[in-house]
Amino acid sequence: MAGLINIDVGSMAKGITDLLQAKLKTPLDPNKMAEIEAEISTLIITKAGESDAGQVSQNLADAQSGNGFRANWRPACAWLCVWGLAWSTIVKSTIEWVAVLAGQAVILPAFDTNVLTTMLIGLLGLGAMRTVEKMKGVG
Repeated sequence: MAGLINIDVGSMAKGITDLLQAKLKTPLDPNKMAEIEAEISTLIITKAGESDAGQVSQNLADAQSGNGFRANWRPACAWLCVWGLAWSTIVKSTIEWVAVLAGQAVILPAFDTNVLTTMLIGLLGLGAMRTVEKMKGVG
């Protein structure tokens, strides 16, 4: 997932070398500073790529596992949230309204929409990141 974060690696490396120079309290040769910045940039990019590759291989293993529970837990959670929110905001209110019109007093149970909303927003964020991965051709 590190590849989804837009990081200016050059600025990060420059900041690290500036910090190093400040801690040493000795000015370094500009050529040596440029060499250190290049090494730090390469290290950051390599580590980010390793992290992405590990996550992609894990996602691929999950998708190919043939275990429906393992591959489909995110969609199942999302559908539970959608149905819970639909019940709490539309279905429950409509049934109670129709019951009142019919002269009946009906009180139906409600779900904690704070929990459902929090979970759904998190899942939508994961879905958006997955869409970006697909657009970039990651997996």
